Amino acid sequence: MNHTTTKKKAAALFLLAALLVGLFATCAGKKSDAITSFEQLGKPGTKIGVMFDLIEFDTLKKDYPDAEIIAYNDNPLGYKDVANGRIDAYVYARREMELAMENGTTGVRLLDENYSVNPVAVGISPETEIPDLKKKLNEFIAEAKADGTLDDMFRRWVVEVDGTMPEIPPAEHPQYHLRVGTVGTVMPYSYYVGTELTGYDIELAYRFGEWLGADVEFKIYDFSGIISAASSGDIDCIMSNLFKTAEDEKVILFSDELFNVEITAMVRDAGAQATTEVRPADYNGKKIGVLVGPLMEDAAAKWFPDSEYLYFDSYPDCVSALLTGKIDGFLGDEPGMISLHAESPEIDYIHENLTENNYAFAFRKDDPESAALCRELDEFLEKSWADGTMEELADIWLGNDEAKKVVDTSDLTGENGTIRVVTTSTDMPWSYIKDGKNVGYDIDLVVRFCRERGYRLELGDMDFAARIPAVQAGKYDFSTDMNVTPEREEQVLFSSPTAHGGIVLAVKASDLNRPGDSVPEYRSFAELSGKTVSMLTGAPFEELVKSKAPDVGDFSY
Repeated sequence: MNHTTTKKKAAALFLLAALLVGLFATCAGKKSDAITSFEQLGKPGTKIGVMFDLIEFDTLKKDYPDAEIIAYNDNPLGYKDVANGRIDAYVYARREMELAMENGTTGVRLLDENYSVNPVAVGISPETEIPDLKKKLNEFIAEAKADGTLDDMFRRWVVEVDGTMPEIPPAEHPQYHLRVGTVGTVMPYSYYVGTELTGYDIELAYRFGEWLGADVEFKIYDFSGIISAASSGDIDCIMSNLFKTAEDEKVILFSDELFNVEITAMVRDAGAQATTEVRPADYNGKKIGVLVGPLMEDAAAKWFPDSEYLYFDSYPDCVSALLTGKIDGFLGDEPGMISLHAESPEIDYIHENLTENNYAFAFRKDDPESAALCRELDEFLEKSWADGTMEELADIWLGNDEAKKVVDTSDLTGENGTIRVVTTSTDMPWSYIKDGKNVGYDIDLVVRFCRERGYRLELGDMDFAARIPAVQAGKYDFSTDMNVTPEREEQVLFSSPTAHGGIVLAVKASDLNRPGDSVPEYRSFAELSGKTVSMLTGAPFEELVKSKAPDVGDFSY
């Protein structure tokens, strides 16, 4: 036998064995990369998602300085990003994430250990007119703990997810009117079944109302506004799975604890599929266009902390900067971006709201005449939401049929006087110039109001920043749409909402790699016939959709 050949064969076999060992070691290494403990989240480059309003958003930054902490305002989106590999973990309440997994969230699992344990309590307004409300709440809670009521409620709603609201008789001769703030979208604590609020916190409110001798009124807020509502006295208390934190204790009071919530991490399970979907987080660190003003500036600072900002006065300026490459994207209101995309298909937006906003008309504050006009408009808006007028306006001004985009003011008689309205004519789709005339969603809405109530309309046009001062000075009776914010609520009186939406990121359509017209766009409820409609579990939308589109094929939750 040739010893040289033998040596070559031995060397080859050794090399093959080494390669196999390396391959197995690599495979084993990949398998060991699966996250099984919080300790692994501290590795450099790890991406951890968390709700921006949770106290854990700040503590995670301190505990994991080498990880990237990503803020979310939507839990299901966080779950989805874990499953598709965009983030390594999502930190939230264990029971809520278990419920999501029991109701269809796949490709994920939960860590066995907890990151933290948070006490849940009732938030109490320091401005409530109910005497000794904190003392009364604590007496009620102590009794409910002692007789097992709270334990029974937790078992039924949270552990077993029973969903059956017991019969709780209202107070026979109520001494108080209890205004309870809640969110209405957090199952199993506060959520809707059809049009009825239900859940642990809703039962808690009814039981406390009976104990206190009060009738109960529920007022719905999102988490970003419910603390300020309590601190200002708009509500007496908050019952909405509210964590008791040192930060919130600076502005509101808290009852004794109801129960504790375990906070853990959701991580990716084996076999989950990755995605290449473009998301706003992909633009953090790039150049972002921002309209001047605290609303857009605050959103930019929160969602794009590593970006360079360029500031603009109008959407046309943002569009020009985007198309010429000066910026990579810009922030805008979603309705405006829908309209912009219809007019300029080369501009599109990422379909993920960074904020949730109401839009409303702004009136002078602390002025009886202005308040009376606001109430008159609110009556008109209530009727318009109920009879489909607002849906018709959205169909016209967010749709693609330019022939419909006409506003006729020739029949405004003015028998009841003239109202003066200030607007900004570069604010599509709310107010803009077409064929030399003021048109848009807001202008159409105001004209319809004037026509019904017998007013003549006088329009003024100025930069957005000047509109509130002009209304405050009495130069105009009210302003067209603007985002409702706590800061602005201190300056003006807002009407009921005229539209709903949120801030989104507009980018070049070519960045999104969307396959042409393969994804259908729906502009009315009627077009949903036979389709599947998805909604948040417990949200009050199913009955609305059924009333508008009775032939919907199916619902997913």
